[in-house]
Amino acid sequence: MSPGTPGAAPCPVIAAMHVRAAESDHMGISLRALNLLGVPVVVGSPDPAVLTRYEKLGCAVVIAQEIAELVNAVWDEHSLPILAVGDGISTAKGILGSALRLLEEDVRVASVSFFTNDGGYLSFPWRNRASLRPPEGHDAESVSRLLRDRGVPVPPTPILTAAGPAVLLSSSALGAVGELAAGPERSFNAVLADFSARAGDRGFLHLLDNTNYVVRHRSILTEPSAEWPLDDLPSKDRHWFYLRHPQDLAVLQSDAELPSSPISISHQLARTKVQGLRIGVDGYDLGPHEMGTQVAVLASVDALTRVPEVREIVMLLSSPIPPYALDVLSHPKVKPEWVLPPGFAQLERCDVVHRMAQPNPGFSVSAWRQLGDRVVVSMLDLIAYRVGAYHQDEDAWLTYRDAIRQGVSEADAVTVISEDVRVQVELERLPVEAERLEAIPFGTEHLSGDERIEIPADLLDRGFLSREFVLCIGTDYSHKNRDLALAAMAELRRRGRDHALVMAGPAVPHGSSRVAENWQQIRSDVSPADVLILPEVPSPERNWLLKHASAVLYPSSAEGFGLVPYEAARFGTPTVFVGFGPLRELAPDMPVRAPNWSSAALADALDQLFGDPDLARRQVATALEAGTTYTWSATARRLANLYYRVLSMPARRS
Repeated sequence: MSPGTPGAAPCPVIAAMHVRAAESDHMGISLRALNLLGVPVVVGSPDPAVLTRYEKLGCAVVIAQEIAELVNAVWDEHSLPILAVGDGISTAKGILGSALRLLEEDVRVASVSFFTNDGGYLSFPWRNRASLRPPEGHDAESVSRLLRDRGVPVPPTPILTAAGPAVLLSSSALGAVGELAAGPERSFNAVLADFSARAGDRGFLHLLDNTNYVVRHRSILTEPSAEWPLDDLPSKDRHWFYLRHPQDLAVLQSDAELPSSPISISHQLARTKVQGLRIGVDGYDLGPHEMGTQVAVLASVDALTRVPEVREIVMLLSSPIPPYALDVLSHPKVKPEWVLPPGFAQLERCDVVHRMAQPNPGFSVSAWRQLGDRVVVSMLDLIAYRVGAYHQDEDAWLTYRDAIRQGVSEADAVTVISEDVRVQVELERLPVEAERLEAIPFGTEHLSGDERIEIPADLLDRGFLSREFVLCIGTDYSHKNRDLALAAMAELRRRGRDHALVMAGPAVPHGSSRVAENWQQIRSDVSPADVLILPEVPSPERNWLLKHASAVLYPSSAEGFGLVPYEAARFGTPTVFVGFGPLRELAPDMPVRAPNWSSAALADALDQLFGDPDLARRQVATALEAGTTYTWSATARRLANLYYRVLSMPARRS
């Protein structure tokens, strides 16, 4: 069989060494727990009286002084893979299934080890530190189930030496390496280390099965400890091993301590699967105004609290919690922290930290690495990257562009909120490889249509309550095209429509369309009595406007996702927009879409909805139907999977 060629893996033999009278009960329980019908079990001991007890359990027995002698005897008899067991253990059902598949898939695999509570550098949940028992509230079965089922599948981990109380030894390696050798003190760890080094010298592989966990039951009731991989070797065995393999100890120590080594990465990933993800979220954008960015961050955090694998979300804040964020940030899984870098050092480390908005000049990936083992950033759009008018001057624009490039270059992963944004990132040749760039669309159901509503006071004061109106909602950034909304309303007025226009949203310091809006009103002879501008719109007032508008006009020509049509549909209100980029991608079947941004095209689309109530209802229903594909629960699920994936890879460190 050539290397890597799948073949039929023979059934193994279990070789269990009994060396202490006090471990009789543990070993008996372990062999029953394996529950491997038809698998031969051979128990070795120097004490014939002990072997008599195991014969009554249906085991074959061999008088042997130590594990090497037992394995050699079993190999001579059977020439099959051997699960060598050197202590009392508990395992999950079917532990050998995945391990045997690894032998079947690659004949070069010499051994398969497992995570364990007590196994030197394979000890879990504490890296390089053994413990007497499994994690609190768990046993071998529950830990193994979490390792298999949570997060994304990961390949086995290459390790330098087999370790732990139970190790599967392949027949191919046993045949090539020859008899196992024991050190002066005959410790199981020394036998495994020597076999591993001899097999490694021949080019064989040693793997860790990431999907199984073995509990070792020590008879000595003292807390074991191992500061580095082979610290639990008796001194004479350590010296014996060093003389035979002088370079291995130093490399083993380096591999166990290096954060980017395969075993270190696998250990951290396994810990998050069992203990749950601890996520840090950049909440510094949660200011007084609730716009699209704030909606998306809070909806993502809210959905992540419902993901079972998420243990805690640390929300980093620099200002008091705004009213619109109170509900989400009061969740038991969410922990607000008012701290800025470099104060991160005072906080418990997170598995992943995520800035759910673009990197900006105030954001530093290296600073956030003080808090999290991996750093993820999001690209919502490239609008400010491309539009210089949104910055104070050319220096500010250049600084912003540099911050974007540096942020996506240094982050472990970059999420985008639509496939269109992915395309734009690639068009701009931003320094992020395809494997680090992932499209995770927003959800659309953060509003239900049953939220609290409140009539804006300015609406009452101006007498708009009795009029039909079109709503244009959002900031006055120039790409929102509020001046084009005015032009469309002027066109509607010429056609005999008497709708007013409400433009709701805060003003921006740079790149505002306000001058263009004023000029449009003058040029189009739009009466001030027909236009109401609301600069501040709290959530209840926004909800009232969405519910009572005849239609929403969304003339934006640059978006990363475009939440407004889905939010309006929740309140039963149709939206008119031009079908470009993400709006076409997410809702390709809308009955009414403006073909372009001309006043005539926008007015035509509104006119169709006003003249046909059934068409308006279909417009709403189509938006709601499109929105069913994009849910915040799906967003959170994909985010959690991404976090697991980046934890399975080395961090991007210089």
